[in-house]
Amino acid sequence: RASAQLSQTIGATRLTLGLSGERESGISALDVDQMKAANPDRDGYRNRAAQLDVSHRWAPGHMLGLGLLRSDGRLDYDSAFATPADTQRSRTVKDVLHLSSEDRLSVAWTSRVSLSSQRDDARYVETGDYGYTGRYRTVVDGLLWHNELALSAQTRLSAGLQRQRERIDADDGFGGVYAPGRSLWAAYAGLQHRIGDHDLASNLRRDDYRGASARSTGRLGWGWHVTPHWTVVASAANAFGVPPLGYLHAPYFGNPALLPERS
Repeated sequence: RASAQLSQTIGATRLTLGLSGERESGISALDVDQMKAANPDRDGYRNRAAQLDVSHRWAPGHMLGLGLLRSDGRLDYDSAFATPADTQRSRTVKDVLHLSSEDRLSVAWTSRVSLSSQRDDARYVETGDYGYTGRYRTVVDGLLWHNELALSAQTRLSAGLQRQRERIDADDGFGGVYAPGRSLWAAYAGLQHRIGDHDLASNLRRDDYRGASARSTGRLGWGWHVTPHWTVVASAANAFGVPPLGYLHAPYFGNPALLPERS
């Protein structure tokens, strides 16, 4: 593994560049003593990634940000329905774009708007009589508006809105092509209040996945500063998460019957 990072501030602009690489020789993904059809070669993994972050403070209390990331991973694996001479390889390329604007609108109010786009392009290539070339691409575009408001020296309010669109374009290599998608609307708010040595916090959130499910979640928290060095904290919360589109619809690996997780 190797990685390097360089940061430089030029006036009101800060630049950060990161590069990384990883290579693993691996072992045979299937035991050839148990799976005679498997290729006995080593099944390794390689990954290269580059990231660029730029932030510019164009006025007091106002900053613009840009983030770019690309990750390129390649993986060898084995199939029990092939011959020892056949190969199985996959490649996944991830691209992430992030734009943000952070603004102090008043002494008590800070607002942040962020726009993001993430693309994952996965391809699978297998040789032999049962070989195929399959692919699937997932795209997630999101818009988030987050606000922090100081109501008093003891009370802070946070609230926001989120909009997200997801879609997947899949080809199983045998003529099955499909492109399902879904969208999300979400709203949330949180309140923090201090009474003497006690901190109280409450959060509420509503997620509405069009075509999937809608859920409301919340959290209650309490903290007691017993001494300057000791704090007792208690909290209770619930949450849920929907399966990523790749988990649902990736060729040969997806399961459309997966249900949202609850906790």
